Amino acid sequence: MKTIPQPAVFRASMTQLFLLSLIGGISYCSNRDFTGSILLGGLIQIIPQLWFSREAFKYVGASQTQRIVSTMYRGEVGKVILTSSGFVIVFVLYSNVNIVALMATFISMILVHLLLVARLIK
Repeated sequence: MKTIPQPAVFRASMTQLFLLSLIGGISYCSNRDFTGSILLGGLIQIIPQLWFSREAFKYVGASQTQRIVSTMYRGEVGKVILTSSGFVIVFVLYSNVNIVALMATFISMILVHLLLVARLIK
C-alpha cells in the first residue's frame, strides 16, 4: 500500500530560515536596528507558516478528508493569530523598529515561500 507523500513545505521553510539568517548576517554590519527589523519581519512570516504547514499536512489520504479540512481551518486560524500577534508584539516591545525593513522582509518571505513551494512541488 502506497501513501501520499507529504509536500515539501517544511523544506521551503527551512530554506527561508537560511536565507533570512544570511540576509540578517550581511545587514548586521550596517545597523543593528535595521537587522533586527529584517529578522523580525521574516520570523513573523515563517513561524506562522510553519504552524499552518504542520496543521494542514498532518493527515493525508481520502479516508482522512474530514480531519484534513478541520486541521486546515485550525491551521489558518492559528496562522492569522500568530501573524497578528507577532506584529503587535514587535510594535509594542521593539521601539526602534524600521517599519519599511520589517514589512519588506515580511512580504519578501511570502513571495519566497510561494516560489519555493511551487518549485519543490514540480
